[in-house]
Amino acid sequence: MFTLTTVQKERLRNAIQAAFSVPFIDDIEDFIWEAIFAHAKSIPLQDPLTTTRSKQLFDLVDPNNNIGWSATMHS
Repeated sequence: MFTLTTVQKERLRNAIQAAFSVPFIDDIEDFIWEAIFAHAKSIPLQDPLTTTRSKQLFDLVDPNNNIGWSATMHS
């Protein structure tokens, strides 16, 4: 099980607040959640406007530690 550091929790909190401050974002899911979580973990994320995305084994991959995971939120 992986946990977030204090800094990562703060980055996650700030990113979620920033996302909800955008008028046309009514929920945090799919690419928005992936981008927020990647930001919290300081993992580079491909820009979907300039890079063709391909489905990989995991939604997010940390290349420095060679780990990946699916970034999903459950309510």
